[in-house]
Amino acid sequence: MLEKFVVYLTNHLYARLILSGVVVAVPVSITASSVGSACMNAFTGAGFLRVATGGFITIMASVFLCGVPVLYVLERWLIRGRASSSWKWQAARFLTFAIAGIPEGFAVIVAYNFGMAAIPILDVNAIFIGSIASLVLVATLYSLVEQALSVFQKREAHLTKQIRELRIEIDQARQEQEVSAIVDNDFFRDLQTKADELRHPDTGLSKAGGTPG
Repeated sequence: MLEKFVVYLTNHLYARLILSGVVVAVPVSITASSVGSACMNAFTGAGFLRVATGGFITIMASVFLCGVPVLYVLERWLIRGRASSSWKWQAARFLTFAIAGIPEGFAVIVAYNFGMAAIPILDVNAIFIGSIASLVLVATLYSLVEQALSVFQKREAHLTKQIRELRIEIDQARQEQEVSAIVDNDFFRDLQTKADELRHPDTGLSKAGGTPG
């Protein structure tokens, strides 16, 4: 089951982004929505639980409806897997993911204003900082997942090569065993003797008791 999951992650870019996004977004969303709802409660008197719940849903929706699709475009058509073998592309990933936090921050603010209430200016700044920081964390986790999957692929390729070589050795040993069983057979030796006699009739006559006069 775990091996199938790892293979699925290896073959699907979007799944890797979703996994990284979930691991980062859930704790960040809980923290950000709690802090944001406390600030809004202090400034506007809004109910803490209602704002915290709405904030969590809003942040998670913004991450997966705005953040992850943007990151998919960056990974699919800009970075294209080159970050795993180049520190320059690794740095480019961190930079582009951080920049992608800006539209995600806008999406969170718009969703907040549309769904609940106007956000104080302090919360606006915190949302932008949180969005950028969270996507940098996603870039870090995604890079770690990518490296782990690369190690898994290399190990799997090495094991596959070893199994292929072992099968070849087994097939060769089996063929040698089968040939040896045929060659060592009395019937085969008798046939070989008769074949030699047919190829060299003089030798056969001399063995039978001399040459004819």
